[in-house]
Amino acid sequence: MKNCLNCGAVNKDENNFCCGCGSTAFTNPSAENLGSPIRAAAPVQNLPYNNNIPTKFDLFTIFGFVASIIGAFVITLILEPLALVSAIIGFVKGKRFRGLAIAAIIIAVITLLIRLFVTLHNLGAIPEWLITGALD
Repeated sequence: MKNCLNCGAVNKDENNFCCGCGSTAFTNPSAENLGSPIRAAAPVQNLPYNNNIPTKFDLFTIFGFVASIIGAFVITLILEPLALVSAIIGFVKGKRFRGLAIAAIIIAVITLLIRLFVTLHNLGAIPEWLITGALD
């Protein structure tokens, strides 16, 4: 048996690499080494948490932004409220894409306001000058 010089783990004589740390530096077994206490193997280091994985609230934000862009052109009355709600959830609960959530909220609100004014104009509920401008 031989000990690793890096971490102190006990390895078989035929091992070329340490079973604890992968090092190639070993002690030669000798008479003075046999009676010495063996150091414990170095603790395994934990890998850092990967923060690049999006959470469900990040996905809410991304969905809200995409839905607000698409909803500005088609299916406005369905996509814009969905975009608004999901972007608000993503802004309140999420941590990474707050700017994207704000952009989605602004786009959804402006699109809904435009849709509201166009609908009210088509119904004759608001005067023409409000849509075309007072100076036209």
